[in-house]
Amino acid sequence: MNNFVNIVLLFMLSNTPPLLFDFGSKKMETNWYVVNDDVMGGLSTSSMIESTNSIVFKGTISLKNNGGFASIRSPRKSYDLSAFKTISLRFKSTGREFGIVLERYNRFYRPTHQLVFSSDSNEWVTATFPIKTFKERVLGKETGNFIDIETLKKIERIGIILFDEKEGAFSLEVDYIRFD
Repeated sequence: MNNFVNIVLLFMLSNTPPLLFDFGSKKMETNWYVVNDDVMGGLSTSSMIESTNSIVFKGTISLKNNGGFASIRSPRKSYDLSAFKTISLRFKSTGREFGIVLERYNRFYRPTHQLVFSSDSNEWVTATFPIKTFKERVLGKETGNFIDIETLKKIERIGIILFDEKEGAFSLEVDYIRFD
């Protein structure tokens, strides 16, 4: 009987419910916000517009004045992502390379972990990636390291960033981000 109880408890503990950021005015996630390169003197602009079932993140990237990025970010909170194996997102875009960002630290010069995604079509795409493929970056440069379990236990903020070093307009519509 003890073995049966242990197996049931192990099964219950291993079935972590997904972490879901479900965007749109008729859904739950509405508290993300924009951070652009103007925090460091850049001239890029962007906005996040809430639709019924998604958010639209759009703007213009400028490389002038050492600029080059626009992002949307979740509020700071404690996220333990160590039980999750994959991240999925449903989106459509105009063909630029975006990154999903996992931040452990509150300082811009500390490492972040990013995963690049894109689509050449302006149709809805659902993409799923292994969490272990998030690459470490320090001040925008890859270090060659991948995310580790200790970092996944202490994520403070999740975001989406455009940092492809190309000037011009962009648009990304996101329905949801889901960790399983």
